[in-house]
Amino acid sequence: MSDLCIPSREQRLLDLYSKDFILMFEYESFVRGVMFEDESFNFNLALSRMTMRFADMVRTNALFPRLKGVYSKTLVGNAWAWSKSAEALRSLAGSGSRAVVIGDAALRLTTLKGVPRKIACMEVLMRPSVKADIIADAPASDALRVRRSLFRVHTGKEDVVDGLQEYHDSSGLSYLIPSDELQFLMLCANSIFQMDGNSFNDACLQWVMDAVDIVRLRPGINWERVAHLALVYGQNATLMRAMDILKDLVPSVLGNISIPVHEPSQAEMTAMNRHMRFLELDARCRKNASKRGFLSLCCRPVFRLQSNWMDLLRYYPCRNLPGMLRLALVYHYRKYCLKLRDWIPD
Repeated sequence: MSDLCIPSREQRLLDLYSKDFILMFEYESFVRGVMFEDESFNFNLALSRMTMRFADMVRTNALFPRLKGVYSKTLVGNAWAWSKSAEALRSLAGSGSRAVVIGDAALRLTTLKGVPRKIACMEVLMRPSVKADIIADAPASDALRVRRSLFRVHTGKEDVVDGLQEYHDSSGLSYLIPSDELQFLMLCANSIFQMDGNSFNDACLQWVMDAVDIVRLRPGINWERVAHLALVYGQNATLMRAMDILKDLVPSVLGNISIPVHEPSQAEMTAMNRHMRFLELDARCRKNASKRGFLSLCCRPVFRLQSNWMDLLRYYPCRNLPGMLRLALVYHYRKYCLKLRDWIPD
């Protein structure tokens, strides 16, 4: 069982979203305490997502038009963001670099097509062998974020070898995209698992709703295939923990799903423990940032250095601590002086 401190209102929202149908009085009793103008965008988007799922039953509610507007505006915004990224993808393809569309963009295109989601940026996976100048020359690069790794928790099995499929968009552009099973694994390992080290906030609502929708919209998903991909990419430990969280939050949808996850390796357990330590230190950094005083000012860089150190260590679960000192110097130089995000030494 997870020990997340989820507010009762957010838990109630997830409970309603996971139902097959709701009664009008259930919906009205929930939205009665919602002040639309005072709520965060994340919460209003999650509420609109739940509302539009049961639109035929709740459209007479006075809040319905506003929530429908949030829903539609988000869909249009996602389409606009993707249109700007498509040009950069086309440029990368023209240079002979095969991009793999991952993350929110991939979910929007296939598995959760037509579902409004908050998308910060479009992400593609590029092999480390691709030259940096090719990526830098791609137009509209500000709308496209290039990542070098498929998972945030690294276990020494980072090569992309399985779980990808061909995708052709309406413009004729072709690229690789994760299958439904790999999408679910990435959602668990990259998003749901993140909740374990941080307190639950309204941004987490989207991730849990995504998991519910994947199960609901993709009834043919192969759970043995998900377990196989977790073994291939060394994500057994993260998948197990993420499923514990999901089963605790939405037992009606995911409580009866059984994934035959393999026993985690020592490298996986080391990587997960280092990742949890990183999340803990990162949370302390953010908590300390709001404090004032000389002592807090002195502690802040110490927490940040510790956090960055664990950020690097989680990429190399098979290396010992002394062997990481040389990489740490280069890592901090590239991160703070050259301002390269997601840069990892070869």
